[in-house]
Amino acid sequence: MAFKLSHITDIDVLKSFSGPNLKALFSLSPEFTLPTGADGKTDFKKLVEVLLEPQKLPQKITSALYYIDALATPAGSDALQDAVAIHAPDLKIECKNTSCADCILQVWLSRPDLVKRVLAESSVESIQATDSFYGRDATGLKSVSKAKVKAIAEAMDRWFTSKLRGTGTEISRFDKMGTIWFVVRRGDAFRREAVINQKTKASESNFGYPEIHDILIYDPEFNELRIHANGVAIKKEYRRVFGLELFGDGDYFTLGKKFTLVPLLKKKGKAINHAGIPGILGSRLTRIEYPIGNAQKEMVCHSSDDIFASFAEREGGIDNSVSLSWSSIPQLSSATIKLDIGECDGLLIGERSVRIIPPNRALYKRDGALPLIEQFLIKNEFVLNRAEAADAESDS
Repeated sequence: MAFKLSHITDIDVLKSFSGPNLKALFSLSPEFTLPTGADGKTDFKKLVEVLLEPQKLPQKITSALYYIDALATPAGSDALQDAVAIHAPDLKIECKNTSCADCILQVWLSRPDLVKRVLAESSVESIQATDSFYGRDATGLKSVSKAKVKAIAEAMDRWFTSKLRGTGTEISRFDKMGTIWFVVRRGDAFRREAVINQKTKASESNFGYPEIHDILIYDPEFNELRIHANGVAIKKEYRRVFGLELFGDGDYFTLGKKFTLVPLLKKKGKAINHAGIPGILGSRLTRIEYPIGNAQKEMVCHSSDDIFASFAEREGGIDNSVSLSWSSIPQLSSATIKLDIGECDGLLIGERSVRIIPPNRALYKRDGALPLIEQFLIKNEFVLNRAEAADAESDS
């Protein structure tokens, strides 16, 4: 899979690695030898040239470089040291008088699983959109074994290979707030891009499979699979493989109805009530979309600092430029609510957007504010319980 190293393709950064650690990294594969000069010392200039095309290196070294480079920042080093303190307190590493990159490398050489975990956890916080799929049973699995994760990775790797996405699929699995998270590192469609050869300065073609990360969340309490990935076919395959490997049934996870916007239509402002949720300081509706119902499938969108205030102003007769009342809207297809969130885990969050798109899609950031956002959605009945979802499915 083609990717570029962003942090360690610098001579000064490479020189900051401990000599023995650097040799240990590139000794992961006997097929590669560190470039050296006439004096027998590492030729860092040549090493930079090698790292500019990491996909040409042996697979073990390529994989290690990917993870080390991704976390070779002050924030990444801090997060990894915190993880070591929690999950491997006996691990002996020295990060006080060394570079961020060398700190990451030290951990990788002893506990690569910790490096993968930290990178996976940091990547999931940036996701927003997920599609929800319910399992056939009301109760689900409380744990997923390493063997199951390996079987899922192998099955998805076969599928991606058959769809010309390359091989090398990896899955990092960890627990987060009562749910099980899977970060899938895979290749995208084969692509060509022009690169400049650092030796000849000529333009050359670079071919490869760009790296993509898909994120899946399994909630055992609701027996629900949430998928963050692009493409209908890919989501369908994830549903099939997870159902087959976890429950022995490729049709186990089905497209269910999880979200509803009926409370907004019926209760208006009372449907965005944040009272009783410590940590949420305010809430307002800022955007809605709804169908007109004509043959052209026309959609109308309203965007405002406060939708309910805008409608109240218009319905009060102050602004008659648009003759529309809230009660005249037959159905909402999406709604965006902005929540003013205070401090979570010692960090001031600020305003967060939550977009709800029935029947099974929601967009909001999955960081420390996640429990508050989900509590708000459940409290205001935007989330259907499984019985309601089943009734809605049978009515459709």
